[in-house]
Amino acid sequence: MLDPLDGGRNRPVPLGPNTLMVMGLFARADVIAAAAAGAAVAALAMFLATVALLIQGAPEGWPIGPNLAAFSTFWPGYSVTWPGAVIGAAYAALVGAGLGFATAVFWNFAHLIIVGAAVLRGEWLEAE
Repeated sequence: MLDPLDGGRNRPVPLGPNTLMVMGLFARADVIAAAAAGAAVAALAMFLATVALLIQGAPEGWPIGPNLAAFSTFWPGYSVTWPGAVIGAAYAALVGAGLGFATAVFWNFAHLIIVGAAVLRGEWLEAE
């Protein structure tokens, strides 16, 4: 971190352990990275769940994965089939991206409020 008041020499200012801890604790989440990670995890999970059911199979006369097939109610085109695994992964990626995005935005907003309250409290204590 550079100190703007060091006479223009731009020497690095050493940071104490408490400062580093607070900076790490209140680090902002990268919203795009969180959305991408959520999309990747959800898509992979849905794809692998569908493929696992297809490989496992079911006894004659029984449906394959009726619980997982319930996603077809919300996701048109999804079924517990090989093409359905890809379609389900695409839908799951959208849902995962939305959840990752929302989580990162909530994280950043909550930390903004917490840090703002701490700064205000510091200002009030300093003014007394």
